[in-house]
Amino acid sequence: MKTFNRPPITEPANFDTFIKYRQQPLRTNLKEAKKVVSYRYNKYKALMPEVQRIHLHKVDKDHKDALSYIYHDYTCKAVKTFRKTLFDHVPKCPYCGIDSSVHLDHYLPKGTFPEFYLYSLNLIPICEPCNTKYKKAIYSKNGFRVFIHPYHDQLNAYEFLKATLSVQMGVVKIDYRVIQAPGISHDMFHVIKRHFKELQLQQRYLKHATTYLGDMKDRWTGNVDVRRRSLESSYRDALAEYGYNHWKTALLKNAYTNTDFIVNGIPLL
Repeated sequence: MKTFNRPPITEPANFDTFIKYRQQPLRTNLKEAKKVVSYRYNKYKALMPEVQRIHLHKVDKDHKDALSYIYHDYTCKAVKTFRKTLFDHVPKCPYCGIDSSVHLDHYLPKGTFPEFYLYSLNLIPICEPCNTKYKKAIYSKNGFRVFIHPYHDQLNAYEFLKATLSVQMGVVKIDYRVIQAPGISHDMFHVIKRHFKELQLQQRYLKHATTYLGDMKDRWTGNVDVRRRSLESSYRDALAEYGYNHWKTALLKNAYTNTDFIVNGIPLL
């Protein structure tokens, strides 16, 4: 799980690139829609990250259809440039940190909030599993948001993802959980917990961690001190590349500080 700076896209000025060269009546509908989306973009920004609190707004059908058409117009240079900018900005899925970003997820669903069809702050580049299998159209439960907002929630400085390795009756056990790290508010922690649960990150991280440790067995040499230094070096590399709250970083941090695992764990894998 990771957060990013806002995409390098200026809005609503960028909306003009979608209007340029369009034929009638699409051009007129987009010009009229721009007045609505400009106002709604300001509402969105004012509420971030608690955008689930934004009130519903009825969008004219012609305007909604025009926005949908532009979003799905993969032949348009302006749209292709817009999408490329977003994917280049967030190449790895910020929701899970596992796979590359290949889809654009509407943080507030486009069916409910069509005015944000083309709003960069509402478009989160994410991976195939997060988009198609785990993240449904829900965006709030009981008035609280369900997922972290990668463009606003400043989480990278906090270490809230923890992995634990243990050796029990000749079997290596791995567990992932999230904790309320110092500096994270109570409300933010509950968002992290809901996000972790809804995307089934514990199970998904466990699968990758098990494979990773299994591959490590063939390269496991040296005494305890050598093993510890090797694990610590791998942890430093993972931290620099992925940040604190990545499945590999959390796993390696516990591994290099876990004497029981270093001594007894690897031969059991």
